[in-house]
Amino acid sequence: MSKDDFISCIRRQEHSGIPTFLLDSSLGTVYAGIDVSEMYQYGFDAELSAKSISASRRALGHDAVVGSMMFADYGALGEECEYCPDKVPVIIKPAFEDPLDMEYCSPYDLIDTDTMNECIRSYGLVREYEPDAAIAAMVPSVFDVSARIRGKEAFLMDMNCDRYAFDEIVGFAKGIVNLVSDRIIDESGPDFVVVTSTFDDINLIGEDMFRDRSILDLTNIYYKCRGSNIPTIIHPRGVLTDGGGKKALKPLQYVGFEGLYYGGGNDHRTMAEMCQNQILLMGGLDIESIRDGTDDSIVKEPNDVLDIMTGKDFIYSCSDSVDRDLDTHRMELMMSIVKGR
Repeated sequence: MSKDDFISCIRRQEHSGIPTFLLDSSLGTVYAGIDVSEMYQYGFDAELSAKSISASRRALGHDAVVGSMMFADYGALGEECEYCPDKVPVIIKPAFEDPLDMEYCSPYDLIDTDTMNECIRSYGLVREYEPDAAIAAMVPSVFDVSARIRGKEAFLMDMNCDRYAFDEIVGFAKGIVNLVSDRIIDESGPDFVVVTSTFDDINLIGEDMFRDRSILDLTNIYYKCRGSNIPTIIHPRGVLTDGGGKKALKPLQYVGFEGLYYGGGNDHRTMAEMCQNQILLMGGLDIESIRDGTDDSIVKEPNDVLDIMTGKDFIYSCSDSVDRDLDTHRMELMMSIVKGR
């Protein structure tokens, strides 16, 4: 599928075929023969990032790719990570484990570092290696950045017990999202944006926090992208087809996002019925099915999803990011089923 066809699908315009996208966070390093630790050994290596992204596309044939395997240089704020050869980096010390450290830092500290420059350079290299692919910029939500720089448990504790500390960390995170996304959009020219949203889960933060804070920050990101005429897809990680999660679906649609990339645990048929073809849907096989399933289930489940989504605005993907611990044979089998439809 051409890049133009893929973007036409996001905009719910006429297109041909079943578009495919994989959110590659490290799977490509397997196909490129690269240890993950090599990529991050000296901050971040744009060349290895782009080669990995290109290698997975050439092996699996998806139509759209990420532009970089890193969003921002959190290390410039004091974050410490463990880099292993066979898995994604593990955060061992959040930047603001001690919230008082924020007094000595600014969101501007990470905007013009060598590592950040490499993040931006990765987009250009991916464009060079895969000129016919649509390129996505992955932008985390304000709450997701807040949880990263403060620590997940500490962020949720602040939210419930220390509103001053919570407001401070969210304000700092908002600066990061604004500055970094501006630079990515201005200098890299992505074809579309995917806003990842784990800590905006209404079941996790509650309906009031979702309505009064989370949805407003998500709206700001959307309008930033809209101002640059870049279609934007929201990727909430929570369950939206059952329980309290259903209350989040309509507000997310009302923001104006062109697409909804739903995660694992959601019922495909219920999602299609609830959205009524009023927003592009992106989804597919649950990552856990690839890890724990059988070849038979890998053949059956994508076909089931595509049967449900026939005639709807839909992009096939996995439920979440694809990492290097996934079985490459099953990934290849899944993509061959989708491409063969």
